[in-house]
Amino acid sequence: RNPNWFNVPSSVRYDYFYSEKELKEFVPDIQDISKKAAKTFVFFNNCHAGSAAKNAAQMARLLTN
Repeated sequence: RNPNWFNVPSSVRYDYFYSEKELKEFVPDIQDISKKAAKTFVFFNNCHAGSAAKNAAQMARLLTN
């Protein structure tokens, strides 16, 4: 978690775009979980300016490569 996300208005809290480097850090954990579950869902809640959809597309590419 990013300590800068707390004690700020929600409009600021959800205004974040994950870098590819940050997303890559999650890949091993997601892959491990997906081996243990019938279905695995990854949810992005950084919805400001469409960042969640963009980061989800990036993550999908990372997980399929």
